[in-house]
Amino acid sequence: MHLHDVAARLPDPAEVLDRCGSLAVLHAVLEPDPARRGCTLDATEAGSQSARLRHPDGRWLSVGFSGAGALLHWHQEPGEGRAGVLDDVPQPLWRILEDASCDCLGDARLMAAALWRETADDNWRATDDSAPGAAPSLLRCLTGRSPERARRFALKHYGRGGGAEAVHHLMALPQPAGTPPAPTIATPADIPSAPASATPTGIPSGPPSGTSSGGLASARTSPGGLVPARAPSGTSAGTSPGGLVPARPASGPLPGTSAGGLVPARAPAGAGSDPVAGRRAARTAGRPPLASVDRPLSPVERSLGAVPPPPPRRRTELFRRRDGSGLVTTAVFRRQAVHDRQHFTDLAAGVDGDMVAIGGGATAVDAPRGALLTASYPADDGSAWLASSKDHNVPQPHRLTAFAIGMRIDGVTRERLAGELLTVVRTRSGHAAHPFASARPPAGHTLIGGGFRVNWRDPGGSHAEGNLATASFPRAGGAWTARSKDHRVSSPCTIDAYAICLKSSFVVGGVRYTVDVRTDFAESGGDPVPHPSATLPLPASGHVLTGIGAEALPTEPGSLLWRLEPTADGTGPGVRSGSKDHVERSPGTLCAWALGIRLIRS
Repeated sequence: MHLHDVAARLPDPAEVLDRCGSLAVLHAVLEPDPARRGCTLDATEAGSQSARLRHPDGRWLSVGFSGAGALLHWHQEPGEGRAGVLDDVPQPLWRILEDASCDCLGDARLMAAALWRETADDNWRATDDSAPGAAPSLLRCLTGRSPERARRFALKHYGRGGGAEAVHHLMALPQPAGTPPAPTIATPADIPSAPASATPTGIPSGPPSGTSSGGLASARTSPGGLVPARAPSGTSAGTSPGGLVPARPASGPLPGTSAGGLVPARAPAGAGSDPVAGRRAARTAGRPPLASVDRPLSPVERSLGAVPPPPPRRRTELFRRRDGSGLVTTAVFRRQAVHDRQHFTDLAAGVDGDMVAIGGGATAVDAPRGALLTASYPADDGSAWLASSKDHNVPQPHRLTAFAIGMRIDGVTRERLAGELLTVVRTRSGHAAHPFASARPPAGHTLIGGGFRVNWRDPGGSHAEGNLATASFPRAGGAWTARSKDHRVSSPCTIDAYAICLKSSFVVGGVRYTVDVRTDFAESGGDPVPHPSATLPLPASGHVLTGIGAEALPTEPGSLLWRLEPTADGTGPGVRSGSKDHVERSPGTLCAWALGIRLIRS
């Protein structure tokens, strides 16, 4: 899709903003954590608004709205954008980037492309058609108001896209002939306020005046967190049969932003003074009520495929060890899911607040049919290790268990450890049926662990059956390598390899220390078997466990990872790993790795 094609198909900014709001509400229902949603809509302190659509493979685009107009743009990797793109954007719209503190203002070669429409314009304008493209599916979410496209977009992120009827209502489209009305929704009295802990980082713990503490207040929501239905005869104007309060007063400004990260349109000075808000209010008047997700789910939310927010994270500390220098401490934490699912995405095992997550793993199930691993990698802020899994071709509900290895160094603040001493390198493969990637530590750093993420929801084709991990291990030469494969059904995708690296030498309390790393290896014994396993303890040599890995040696049809976990056998920490054939017999051999470090005084 060329940029000028996109510009010709984009509706007016009011409609684009409304589509972004509809998608943001859908994603808020399906994913309680704002940081993991595929679409968000936020307001800045200066009054502009910004929507961000994120593809599962990491690509994204941003649409900003202000009194001067609207701006849609996306970036490439640092230095790989195109100089001059920002210069094409009219300067009155730069305020949108300034309000959002966009990185492209400091790097002229970060922005890849842009489309914009100033207030006085009749059409969108764009940079030239040779720009590197954003994910076409993201652009199509804005150029067309298709409930089915919205469902597919959500399906790529969460493995579920919501019921067709509910998404039709949410996207404010006419229902097909013969479609029954939307289910009845709970009244405000049935819905408790969301706890302060539900507030995302960087957002005040309580909602601003006139907003819902449930986290879904917007131009389409009421102070109780519900969207009013069109009033039938016999009900008060502006209210629903359940007594729901109106979405906005007859005159005066719209409510302010919500604690959940969804925002209303720019507040008008009075009734009818903001045509953007007026057109949006007219379109949203007939939508079904939608309540906060921090409570039992309503019928519409259940038909959307929403799941309740997880309970407070329950994690268990398995063991804690200190290295031979007495300075480095690592601890292993475990978190198990509380419900069975066929697919898990980014189940987080957290570490102590004074630690940084530098390793981890996951365990799915190997029977009766089996569920396989698709991700084991660090959270961006180092607070947790994330794990994902899925069944494949045959249903296998299961409860995933995630593991995290946390590290702290006495005399080193967490801020220094995370920001100066530790570096995470990510390398992405090309699209392939059997993708692989290797991430190498930068100069002056030592590899202490690693992870992987299979981007199977973006297969680069019409099939999305899934691609499954076969290896995540330290390769000779100091790189961390990750591999995966499709299985029985063609499903090419990319894979990310993560290398966790620590500075090879640094000063603690005025004394310089050198990092001594130990890497041990074990192989499943005997002849190849359908379900091989390998267990390896880290020898008691003063090293503490920092990373674990496994490799199912390549076979056909293939052996797939289902277990990779840190463990202690009574003598010391180590790794336990497992792989399996799936549906078709395929005996294999499995290798396991354990990495540990200690500090040596220089």
